[in-house]
Amino acid sequence: RDKDVLRTFPIIALRHAKAVPADEWDGPDASRPLAPRGRKQANALVGPLLAFGARRIVSSPAVRCAKTVGPLSAALGRRVDYSPLISQDAWEEGATDARTVVGQRVRSRKPAVLCSHGPVLPEIIQELAMATGSLMGSHLGNASGLATGGFSVVHLSTDNPGSGIVAIETHQPPA
Repeated sequence: RDKDVLRTFPIIALRHAKAVPADEWDGPDASRPLAPRGRKQANALVGPLLAFGARRIVSSPAVRCAKTVGPLSAALGRRVDYSPLISQDAWEEGATDARTVVGQRVRSRKPAVLCSHGPVLPEIIQELAMATGSLMGSHLGNASGLATGGFSVVHLSTDNPGSGIVAIETHQPPA
């Protein structure tokens, strides 16, 4: 029976790469671009994310998220699905809906990247735990407390996603 649990698919929670600081940006927060370091991080993320078999990309529509997943989208030749449900604007308005986004990805049982913002990531990780019947714990906080350009890979059972999170790996941002 254990072999049924060991076939997994990853859902990758990615925090956008380093953006221009908010106090140095005059426009709307959602239009803040990546800093030069962030552009390097976005390019450096392609290899590691491809290594986990990422095929589907769901991103906050904020420019910094879109530009973070842009190089991955180009490498895959696949479009990005933009979801305001995991945006910082929605979070600030109390209108995020990570449950809907996570639920769709868990039900699909296919590798996916969810690119979002620091304040939204705990909600995404929590919803992954709830969708899979996993116990809450400090490991979930560690998986969601990511630096810009960092990501956590949450491995779920392909045959029985409701059997809980199989493993979580957290990766520091590329230099």
